[in-house]
Amino acid sequence: MMSTHEALQRWVKAHNADDVKYLKSVYAADSVFQLKGAGVTSTRGSAIKMAEFDYATGMQRDVRTSWIMGDEIQAEVTERSALLEAAGIHEAHYNGQFIVRGGQIAFVQLEPTAETRQATDHVLSEFVAWASTARPQGLARVMPGGRMRYDAEAGRQMLELVREWRLAARST
Repeated sequence: MMSTHEALQRWVKAHNADDVKYLKSVYAADSVFQLKGAGVTSTRGSAIKMAEFDYATGMQRDVRTSWIMGDEIQAEVTERSALLEAAGIHEAHYNGQFIVRGGQIAFVQLEPTAETRQATDHVLSEFVAWASTARPQGLARVMPGGRMRYDAEAGRQMLELVREWRLAARST
């Protein structure tokens, strides 16, 4: 049986492997992913959808474990992605909580640090202001009802829209 620490290291390796099947395999089928402050609905299988979004946006993650107790892990998480880069954010930092079951990640909760929350909130508000007038249909697809949609298609569309927004901002 894989240890809790090994399961977390597999999660990091899967994010950095550029292989969506491998990434999805680290999560339990009924896994839950919560991103505090981003309006992610916690539902069964949400981690699988987040894995698809992460893959579509070129997400890379690293962790620094704070403590492990049984099947629970607290860790500092650093992420980089094409989406963050396109938005002008080099990396994001989170306080993470993980629960491992049967060698797979069953629960992930990431809470952004104050600096990350400030940077992402600022960028997101500027992006939404631009997209609501320049690309309202695209915005509605990636943020229906004003909430981020996390799946592969939304990841690809969001990356495309953010890149377009940054190009438009540079040319004005």
